[in-house]
Parts: sequence; C-alpha cells; structure tokens
Amino acid sequence: MPEIIRDPFHRALASLLKERLDEIKENLAHGAAARIAEDVATVGEKYALIMGRIESIEYVLQLCHDIETNQETLGPRPAPVKVVER
Repeated sequence: MPEIIRDPFHRALASLLKERLDEIKENLAHGAAARIAEDVATVGEKYALIMGRIESIEYVLQLCHDIETNQETLGPRPAPVKVVER
C-alpha cells in the first residue's frame, strides 16, 4: 500500500477503511468471537465471519491501491479548471 494516496476520495476511503479494520481487529483480540449463552453461533462461526470482514476490507484497500497505481501510470492528471460565470 502506498504511503501517499493522491486522489482525495481514495485517500479518505482508505483512511476510513483502515480505522474500521483496526477496530475489528481490536474487537477480535478482545473476544468478539466469544460464545454467549443465548447466541446460537459457535466461536468458529463468529471467527470466520469476522475474518471474512477483515479480508473484505483488505481487498477494498488493495483496490484503492490498484486504482491509484493505474492513475499514476496513465500520466499527469489535467489541472483543475476554474469556471467563472459571466
């Protein structure tokens, strides 16, 4: 993952996804997959679900990286044009 993502949308998306990923990992480390008496899901099922979320977020982060890389290889981006009404 590049340290600098130039596109503002992808940078904001990556930042939010990384925050969510850290939160999910922290919760998992503190027992998010633990069995509760009234819960029908097993620890393994909960763990698999949480790991699926982690993998999904990491996949989207990789897509952000791929898009940013593709944009950089296409050459310089056009300068923003300021439109003034008359």
